[in-house]
Amino acid sequence: MLRYSIVAVVMLVLWVHWRAAYTAQVRAALADLPAGADRLDELIEDLRDKRLAFRCKAVLADLRAGDAQLVREHAADALQRIEHLERFAPLRRLLP
Repeated sequence: MLRYSIVAVVMLVLWVHWRAAYTAQVRAALADLPAGADRLDELIEDLRDKRLAFRCKAVLADLRAGDAQLVREHAADALQRIEHLERFAPLRRLLP
């Protein structure tokens, strides 16, 4: 029984880290806006967390619309989601 518990925990850890992939690159692209808009657009395709992808799409839509206040607001939401994902996947913070 202990063996199954260990396997379940390992699978959970792997799944959490898999979901948090690309968070460092997204954080860098958000920090580099508007120059990082193309990079962010490419990263959205690879994101495994749909909530983060939706928030990044909102940032890009606001950037294209020219609404600076909404860009800041949605970028803050995306960064908050990144922090949430990294909180449960601490190894992602260590990777470049």
